[in-house]
Amino acid sequence: MSDSDIAILFTIFLFVGVILLLTTAYLLTLRFAPPLARLERRSEQSPAIEVTVAHSPLAFIYRWGTPTIEINGRKEQLPWGQHRFQLPPGDYEISVSYQWLKWKGLRKNTVRCRLDVGQVRHVKYRAGFDRGRPGTMTVV
Repeated sequence: MSDSDIAILFTIFLFVGVILLLTTAYLLTLRFAPPLARLERRSEQSPAIEVTVAHSPLAFIYRWGTPTIEINGRKEQLPWGQHRFQLPPGDYEISVSYQWLKWKGLRKNTVRCRLDVGQVRHVKYRAGFDRGRPGTMTVV
């Protein structure tokens, strides 16, 4: 065997090892992923904002990042899924971004909404496949 054959075999084994490692990591995130719904119910009449943070199914690597939901300056890092915040009536500014590895605030987007007595507002954030653009965000 020549040196070039050994280099080619080493490259193939390295490539296969990386693919196996990434596949194992992805399967572990599916198995140990947090539940998709975390709803805190105090009363059906209390006003609330439900924030749903999701990503493209093709961008499974986002599962390794943690979304940050910010409501009027108060930040919470929560898993992907649906979250309910019991809040008093008023005007709110809701921002969603996510942290991936060491980068914080990726794909940040912000919406404003008014919350009235007994009202539940649904805010939906979806991170697309491209990490360079802000995620889409709507208030229903």
